[in-house]
Parts: sequence; C-alpha cells; structure tokens
Amino acid sequence: MADTLRTLFNGVVVSQYEDGEDRFDVRVRLDESHRTNLADLSNIYLSSTHGPAMIPLSQVTETVFSTSPSQINRFDRTKEIVLSCNTDGSISLGEFNKAFQERVAKEMKLPPGYRFFEGGDSERMGETFTAMVLALITAVLFIFFILAAQFESYIDPFSIMLSLPMAIIGAILGLLIVGSDLSIMSMIGIIMLMGLVTKNAILLIDFTKQERAKGVERNEALRKAALTRLRPIVMTSTAMILGMMPLALALGPGAEGRAPMAHAIIGGLITSTVDPGGGAGYLYPPG
Repeated sequence: MADTLRTLFNGVVVSQYEDGEDRFDVRVRLDESHRTNLADLSNIYLSSTHGPAMIPLSQVTETVFSTSPSQINRFDRTKEIVLSCNTDGSISLGEFNKAFQERVAKEMKLPPGYRFFEGGDSERMGETFTAMVLALITAVLFIFFILAAQFESYIDPFSIMLSLPMAIIGAILGLLIVGSDLSIMSMIGIIMLMGLVTKNAILLIDFTKQERAKGVERNEALRKAALTRLRPIVMTSTAMILGMMPLALALGPGAEGRAPMAHAIIGGLITSTVDPGGGAGYLYPPG
C-alpha cells in the first residue's frame, strides 16, 4: 500500500534522459490533476492477493486528519527530534546547558526509551574539555622535562612544580568569586598559568642555586632569594593582572565569553604571587 501511494504521488525514477552532458531523471507518477486534493485518494485501487480484482483504497484505509513530521530523522539507527537554538550572548554555553538540563529534569518526564542528547556546540564542547585536560597534563610534563634538562636535576624541577597547585586553587577561587563557570576559555587560562606561575619559582630556585654555589647556607640562600626576587615577581605579576583587567571586566560585545580566561589567570596569579615558591623552599635539597 505504501509503495503504491509513493509511486502514484511522489513518483519513481525509472530511467534517465540524456541531453549532451546533462542527465535528467524520468519519474513516473500520476498526472497533477489527479493528485491535488484529498478526494483523489478515492480513485486509487489496490491489487488483491486473492485474484485479479482491484480493491478501492477507501475500503482498507480510514481518513484521519492529524499532524506528522515533514521528515523523520535518524541518528545511530534511532529516531531523533532536533531542537536547535542560539544564545543571545548574555550567558555562556555551559550556563545555558546547566539551566536547560535543570528545566528539562523539572518540567519534562520522559517515557521509557526516550533520552536527551546534546549535540552541536555542546557536544563539541564536551570533546574539547577532554582534549583540554590532556593538553594540561601534557603542558605540565613538558615543563617538568624542560626544567629537568635545564637544571640537570629532578629535585629542582619538582620543587618548582609545587607552585602549580597554588595557581590552580587560585584560578578556581577566582572563577567562584566572580560566578564564572569552568569553560573552555577558563581552561585555556589555566594552561597559560602553567607557564606564568613556574616563572616565579624559577627565579627563586635559580637565585638560590647561585648563592649555594658561593657557599651560602641553604636557609640563608632561600631568604636572600625571596628578598632579591620579590620585586621582579610582584612587578611582572601585577603587570599581567592589570593587563587582564579589561578582559575580566567583559567590556565590549562578546567579551563575556572570554572573561573566564582572565578570571582564572588573575586568581591564579594572585595566589601564586602570595606564595610564589608554593613550598619549594621546604623541599629544596639541603646539600
């Protein structure tokens, strides 16, 4: 029955007509005058499996006025309904997803067999988060191995890397204080912190090694390093924080999407500047 109706109303391509390099489909279907209104269905007959008799379509079907989708989409061999929209720019994609999921869980009770699936930018954001975590781990490993090659030691790089937890804590606190979400931009800011923060600890450890080479006692060398390197550490961190302020204030159209990066960087720089060594002095080798 479905094949008959599809052939009569939509048509079936039975051949192709060639005109030079162009090809045109030859479609067989009812004349337009016989497929313009609902009454034309009463003129359709179906072949019977019990003989040569033809059966009117009206005897085996019932006409019902209803709504139906213009097309049925499938994904992963299951039917799907796509709802798409764009944000107005006042909130980030992560904030929208969170609010949307809360409304759906509160107001819509899905029957068994149905589920929501985030696609488009939301799906790509989830995949990007996984890639960003891998990039963060890779950045930390690269920093460690490069420092190990520069200092020709594994203890000094490990002492320097102790400044990273303070920076990450500060970045998270900065996001919480201003109410920003952990988004892709904030993850980029945290990755940037890996290089900015280790710079402070490198200044301390490098100066300490120079003093130790002169025969200065360990604790005295650390104290002199803290006093001597305090000014450049504060100056560079302050310059970076002030440089991030316009971005953190989200000035201009679309700036609210990039503001979490500045919030993470500013929070991480503040905590790492307060404790630039991150406990490096406690683990610095006494020998």
